[in-house]
Amino acid sequence: MNDSTEDAENTMSRYTIEEIPQLRVLGRNDGIRDPLNVYWHGGGLEMNIIATELWLDVRVDYDFMEPWLVVFIDGAPIQRRMLTKEDTRIPIFRGMEPGVLRNVRIIRDTQPMPFDPKIMLQITGLETDGTFEELPEPALRLEFCGDSITCGEGLVGYGDDNEWRAAYLCNIGAYTIETARLLQGECRMVSLGGWGSYVSYDGQKAHAIPLYYEQVCGMYGIDAEGTAEAGAGAAGAHQLYDFTSWPADVVVVNLGTNDSSGIANAATQEEQAAELEAFTESAVQFLKTIRRCNPDAYMIWAYGMLGDPLRPQLTEAIRRYQEQTGDVRAEYLPLPNTEPGEFGCRLHPGLPSHRKAAQVIAARIRELQEQGGIRS
Repeated sequence: MNDSTEDAENTMSRYTIEEIPQLRVLGRNDGIRDPLNVYWHGGGLEMNIIATELWLDVRVDYDFMEPWLVVFIDGAPIQRRMLTKEDTRIPIFRGMEPGVLRNVRIIRDTQPMPFDPKIMLQITGLETDGTFEELPEPALRLEFCGDSITCGEGLVGYGDDNEWRAAYLCNIGAYTIETARLLQGECRMVSLGGWGSYVSYDGQKAHAIPLYYEQVCGMYGIDAEGTAEAGAGAAGAHQLYDFTSWPADVVVVNLGTNDSSGIANAATQEEQAAELEAFTESAVQFLKTIRRCNPDAYMIWAYGMLGDPLRPQLTEAIRRYQEQTGDVRAEYLPLPNTEPGEFGCRLHPGLPSHRKAAQVIAARIRELQEQGGIRS
């Protein structure tokens, strides 16, 4: 080993997440940093760092569906990788120009996986030759509640691919990340593929986001009947989430696509009508829950990227909510439908569709900021 290599290695220092106060933890979490459990897609770490080299230590486990990781530097994705079942040291970057300040986001690129109590992604440390700098506060805090569209399903892969694999869930280009970028904000996701606001695509009423909304990540490791199993990485997932730790400015709900499929499975027209009414009322109750948990947030129910058959029910839910509560800081926002040529794989919206949705949501939020309805 030559002297220059020895000098470079001698400058490297290892830190636990707890030892770096300048780091920003992304995504809902249980308040524990050593190790840092990353439960949600889009969750992880953000930092401003001056360094030539940076490594990440992770601990990973799973049974059947592996987690993925994506790294952004100064807003651009520079790597995306599958994680293996082990303690791993991952190179984030090396050989960078010294003295340059860089913004780095390291995030989980995979939704929570119900029915797999073993799935776990923990960040156990960082190693670098540089220094961590202060991060400015985000201009807005945006929470997105949704389904596979919000999870970025279909944003990678060939158009004809129709297998359900963790590899096809991706944050790169997702409307959530893009909306936050357009507004210089930070986003968190509470979403799960196949789930709905009232019922899942296959008619399971236990698979509804509002049932778990008040927990850190309540669907983490549940079994087929909705019973939570205590996997190694789920210690804090089922506890109540501290909403005051990250007060959202805007909560965007993009649910209804799976509900429409689940409701369509009703055997008779009478049963379907009853299910539509139940869906409408459940949306009213979900809005009340969101308001209780986020007293200062503006609520937007955005819907329509894969058609809008439940638009009448959602507009009625907004009307009922406002009438019952007197709260006018909630609205329905139609999103552009995904047109031919705009699809990704698995018959899900592709990058062009996500980009259109982000522009519509960001434009509406800017209007609300100009009107004083949301902080600017």
